Amino acid sequence: MNSVVECYCSKQMYLQSLEVYHMAKDYRIGLSVDSCNILLNLLGDKNELKLAWCYYASIIRNGVSGNRFTWSSIARILHKDGKFERISKVFDVGIFTPEMFDLIIDGHSKRGDFEAAFDYLNRMCSKEIGPSFSTYSSILNGACKHQDGEIIENMLSLMVEKGHIAETPVCDYDSIVKELCDEGKTFAVDLFSERAYEAKIELQHGTYECMLMALLSEEARLEDAIKLYKIVREKNILLSESCYSEFVVILCKENPSREITNLLVDITKQGFFFQPKELSGYISKQCAEGRWREAEEIFNAVLNKGFLLDSTCCGSIVKRHCSSGQIGKAIVVHNKLEELKGSLDIAAYNKFIAALFRDNRAEETIKVFDYMKACKIFDGESFSHMICGLCRVKEFRKAMRFHDEMLELGLKPDRRTYKRLISGFG
Repeated sequence: MNSVVECYCSKQMYLQSLEVYHMAKDYRIGLSVDSCNILLNLLGDKNELKLAWCYYASIIRNGVSGNRFTWSSIARILHKDGKFERISKVFDVGIFTPEMFDLIIDGHSKRGDFEAAFDYLNRMCSKEIGPSFSTYSSILNGACKHQDGEIIENMLSLMVEKGHIAETPVCDYDSIVKELCDEGKTFAVDLFSERAYEAKIELQHGTYECMLMALLSEEARLEDAIKLYKIVREKNILLSESCYSEFVVILCKENPSREITNLLVDITKQGFFFQPKELSGYISKQCAEGRWREAEEIFNAVLNKGFLLDSTCCGSIVKRHCSSGQIGKAIVVHNKLEELKGSLDIAAYNKFIAALFRDNRAEETIKVFDYMKACKIFDGESFSHMICGLCRVKEFRKAMRFHDEMLELGLKPDRRTYKRLISGFG
């Protein structure tokens, strides 16, 4: 059981790991503390905090005695859950680790409670646990966030004294900024990037990507991430695919706006598009809010680059064209989808073929319906539209062919509908 839990955890499959844990519990098979720790740590990493607390309570009830690794995981979960002060309770039972001190110092620093942060820094030193770059950068980051100039200068002097950073002007801004990005200290990153600018030192292209990714990891700093992206574009810096992808995912979670649309169109036109699900969802939100022009801008940019969106999203655009009498546009969109081997959803197809018949485009309708059948996207309503439409333009032979096909497929409508359908042959 231990190896199964650990295997699932190594693949980030925490739900399956929990299932195995509950199975082991039902059969009264005890898991090792190491396996329990791995799963607890994964739940914390995945931000499944409620699950993590329930799981922790369960393993304690089932007699699993935690060790230092368990307490380290608990400290990380408390920090993520905004309850970092409770880490002090772990200290009360005589367990101290560098990570626990770092987490509680970081929590107080983010809040702006520097008296508490320095108190724990002193306690850390009294336990002969050496503060690291991460420890000092937490206080520096908090000071930058709260614009406390005195603490900023004190921390910079201390970090120079401890050898964590070099004195300017020989200071290597790129390496410091990258290290701060890895620590998620974005306000301290701002400090060093601004000082590099003032010193007329140009940061490396890779450093800009690290800065952008760090900003994207903080929900409250999306506006700053967008400002940085615009600087990146001005400097013609090419980012990695993973960075563009992360940026698109986060932008798509936002409420639709002109600025977000412009950014998504810009990224797409550069040929970077890796999140069809998220972008389809964003366009659907635009459609729901009636932001049709903006939705079409992104939609057309995506299709013109040869990328596909989901069928429901494509269907929304085509239904809009049909409703507004722009059948020509709907045809152009569908032709492009055919080239890319994409499709609409069934509701959009039924509206599309009905609109094509209304516009006296029988041959185009047959072509579309043949594609629908090739994609296996049709229903009884689709056949009804085809039969009625062809009967109206006196194409009785073709209508009868579709009628027979409908019966063969078992899609015959109810008696009343069928009677009205075949009346068109009269």
